[in-house]
Amino acid sequence: MKSMTMSMAKVAAIVASVGLVLGSFALVSSARAATVAELQAMIAQLTAQIAALSGSTAAPAASFTKDLTIGSTGADVTALQNWLISGGYSVPAGATGYFGEQTKMALAAYQAKVGITPASGYFGPITRAKVNMAAPSTSTTGSTSTGSTGSVALSGGEGQVSNIDALGDIESTVDEGKTEQVVGAEIEAQDSDIAVQRVDVEISTADASGNESSHLDDYITEASLVFNGKTIATMDVDEADEDNDVYTFRFSGLNAVIKEDDTADLYVAVTAVKNVDSADSAVNLEVKIPEDGIRAVDAAGISDTYVSSSEETALTETFGIGEPNGGELDINEGDTNIDSKTVQADEEDDTNGVLALAFNLEAKEQDINVDSIPVGLVTSENEGVDGPVKRAILKMDGKTIKTKTIPASAGTSYEVLFDNLDLDIKDGDEPEFEVYVDLNDLDLTTFASGTTLYATTTGSDYDDAEDEAGDNVSVDGSVDNSSDGLLTFQAQGIDVKLVSMSSVTTTVDSTDNDYATYTMVLDVTAFEEDAYILQAGASAITYRFENASSAANLGTSTATTTVISSNASTSGSSYKVGANQTKRFTITTTLDPLAANEGASYRMQLLSVIFGSDNSGTGQSWTAAPATTYETVGTLIAD
Repeated sequence: MKSMTMSMAKVAAIVASVGLVLGSFALVSSARAATVAELQAMIAQLTAQIAALSGSTAAPAASFTKDLTIGSTGADVTALQNWLISGGYSVPAGATGYFGEQTKMALAAYQAKVGITPASGYFGPITRAKVNMAAPSTSTTGSTSTGSTGSVALSGGEGQVSNIDALGDIESTVDEGKTEQVVGAEIEAQDSDIAVQRVDVEISTADASGNESSHLDDYITEASLVFNGKTIATMDVDEADEDNDVYTFRFSGLNAVIKEDDTADLYVAVTAVKNVDSADSAVNLEVKIPEDGIRAVDAAGISDTYVSSSEETALTETFGIGEPNGGELDINEGDTNIDSKTVQADEEDDTNGVLALAFNLEAKEQDINVDSIPVGLVTSENEGVDGPVKRAILKMDGKTIKTKTIPASAGTSYEVLFDNLDLDIKDGDEPEFEVYVDLNDLDLTTFASGTTLYATTTGSDYDDAEDEAGDNVSVDGSVDNSSDGLLTFQAQGIDVKLVSMSSVTTTVDSTDNDYATYTMVLDVTAFEEDAYILQAGASAITYRFENASSAANLGTSTATTTVISSNASTSGSSYKVGANQTKRFTITTTLDPLAANEGASYRMQLLSVIFGSDNSGTGQSWTAAPATTYETVGTLIAD
């Protein structure tokens, strides 16, 4: 019974539609004789309506005789629009009889689907013949359908935009030459996917008076739409329509899809001119998405316009054009910057690719062009930096960008100028730079074992760094490896790396004296040949205790025990570290500061590790440089 009721309703609707069209025939006849084209258009319109109401999945062939394109009008256009709509190709404005961008996009989607190339949206002989032979179809199942808006498929039934709310994250001042978001809307789709197809934006210069310009191109060069973080449309100022100092930008053919029950962020962004006149800098421009400024279509092909849901008013903000702040360049320590260490250098061949320095250059306020980067190298070798260092290499984000040879005239302190770089660093970006050195072979006359080297940006001159206005930038910060990034070069011997350190207050004896126990974990690597370190703590290392506040040296006279343990094998009374192997050592010392020194905080500082080339464990030493890298935190010794 329900099915019969629905069928009767469809029949009634069809009869009503026939009556409407016949009435149209009568109206035309009473005024004048209808042309063949008009009759064909009316028949096509009636056919589409009957097909839609009856649930038919196919429409009979159409009959078109004219080429149609942008700007065409009349009954043929109306018939084509109805034919496209009946096939699921969206024309949001409906069958208006005007061939505009919407009709062109719908026709292009049909051409692409049936393999007509190019799919340009021009209704010519090839497309006309195809349309006259067969009509597209639509189908519905219950309340859910899949429609098409141009080339975008939508899912759902009849839906709508349920909320349009103003968004923050906008700028009231757009600096010269910059692009910023100036008004935004959060849009929610209800009951269907929604395709935003058109957005109108109005920018007014009505605030300008006197010497201030009312021409929008004196303030901005273009406006654009940003949908969910992606720019989807851009228009130059000269493409906007101007009426009484109000410039209207119509962004059409968008097809920006919002999924059912989801929200999307839509922003209007503007790009400011690079140089605004001083008189114009005080002008506030009004920007808005006007009432009915957003047109969207649902999966059923129903198109509508929308306004802000919160107050049923336009989304309106103001902004001005400002002079940007001067650019800045910050220098910070890079993630890969080194700690002090011993580096094995070869006595016969060059040693290449030793990392000496890592730092970041961060651009602020403006994009910065950096044409040169100076780096200082300082060595303990009396012959100068050219003794140990053959060349210096600059890398940016892991890629080599410049190599400089160290001249024979270099002194013990030498500035390497990496020039002619022409690097553009975007505002907010922070690329990492690394400086590597290639070493000469060890030579007692110019480059002896034990030579040290460090790199620094301190005191560097950045006159060749400019902001977008061409002004030299101010530079803040520096990286100096003289203390914590010192390289010591050795042909043979060991390198010691600090793994961890800790300190605790321990046992209170019968006379109420506190003790402090300090633990250091070290990784020891042997170069070229085996190294031997005595198991007896006092003979294997040198260290001292300091007052953590005053740095007063207590020496080692109050140490009660020094214990060394290791995972290295033993040989005689020594631990053995095989050539090119690394072994872990744990050093534990206990301090009794005696009653006279209680009530202060103390720390342990490692000074050297003693080793030998045989199991005597003596004859050579590794020096902690700097010693402050190899010291524990202070531990309070209570009264």
